[in-house]
Amino acid sequence: MKKHTLLLPILLFLLPVLTLADTSLDYCNRQLEQEIKTTYGVESLNQYQTHLRDVLRYSRPALQDYGESEDGSISIPLPMVRDILSAEKDNRTTRELVDNLRHKYRPSPEDSLRTEDFDALAPRILDSATAAEWEKCKATCSACLANASGRQNGIAYRVHGDTKDVFGITFTYLPDREDDPRGIEVTRLTVTGGAVLHMLPNTSTEIGPGKSMVRYNAYTQHFRRTDPKQDAFIRVNLKGRENVLIRISQRRPEAGLPVGTVLSSVLPWKEYAEAANDNLPFNAWLNYWAPCDGRTIEGYRLRARIGKTQAPDLRGVFLRGRNRFDDEFGVQRDPKGLRPAGYDFQNHKVGKHDHRYYAAEATNTTKATFMGDEEKELQRDLWYGKDYKYQSKWGKTHDDPEGETRPKNIPMNYYIKIN
Repeated sequence: MKKHTLLLPILLFLLPVLTLADTSLDYCNRQLEQEIKTTYGVESLNQYQTHLRDVLRYSRPALQDYGESEDGSISIPLPMVRDILSAEKDNRTTRELVDNLRHKYRPSPEDSLRTEDFDALAPRILDSATAAEWEKCKATCSACLANASGRQNGIAYRVHGDTKDVFGITFTYLPDREDDPRGIEVTRLTVTGGAVLHMLPNTSTEIGPGKSMVRYNAYTQHFRRTDPKQDAFIRVNLKGRENVLIRISQRRPEAGLPVGTVLSSVLPWKEYAEAANDNLPFNAWLNYWAPCDGRTIEGYRLRARIGKTQAPDLRGVFLRGRNRFDDEFGVQRDPKGLRPAGYDFQNHKVGKHDHRYYAAEATNTTKATFMGDEEKELQRDLWYGKDYKYQSKWGKTHDDPEGETRPKNIPMNYYIKIN
């Protein structure tokens, strides 16, 4: 592939104005636009993409003839055509990609080149240095912006490990004004609330008085919690611009399933906590989940909603559906009507009952009267005769049976969302 001599800047140090509405792709495409305008004489990136779409309308022999004759028969910049032909010749995969795109767009000649197809094709036909910087720019800026926890006054920051005793904040200076300098100076760093500045072994202060933050470089400063029940506030004073104030809550934000959700799992607690990326050892201020074993929990979000100070104890019990949200009872309602709210416990109970039995039809109506030891000499079997007169006497089995009545079951572990 023919190479062009380009005055290619290092993109990471020539990022222009970025606003909150900008994306990394917008920025990197603008940088690419500057390169292709110089190289191919096009007016914009959109025009370059239109020319690429036109390339797919022509066969390879037609483009080769145009490249050799230079007769202007095709309205595509000649350097573009030559670079594409050279890329196809040098790389079989590139040639197959172009052929596949020709086949893809042939049924719809009016369709524009799709973004995903441009992103796949452009790095293979552009000057190698331009393509490499474009890909590097997209990867670097995407990571910086996509992973940011927030952004204030030109500073993107990402909080990591905030559920641990020691957590860090990574700061990146992203210019947002045309006259912003290459770097900015930190004049003061203040930590208040439930944390203090923390120095890891063999490290120095990354963010502090006199330190400079060069744009698009990452600086990570660590902090240590002193009181997990208090929010921490980190203020960074910057020379020539407004300060940055970051609040680190003592609680992780509620995420995923809402508090009060109960899940069953085959995993024991430690394995479940690891699988859920939860905190170990258990800490009610930090954990999302708690075992349903009746443990006392203070300060968790669920308490604010239901007023309970303990997790439900579901060991060895069955769950029953309450779900009464209106004035109508369900079809399968409790015999007494009301179902207790929350997770109140009901003990096991077998309703008091007995089983009666009668003799069949008999002529001797007193036959079933004498049972047991009352009249040992009398016959105790029950019988009926021809007159079919029903028995009026009855006996009963042992009532109020002891022991447990239960259906078939298997054990599971229950966990409740508390934060």
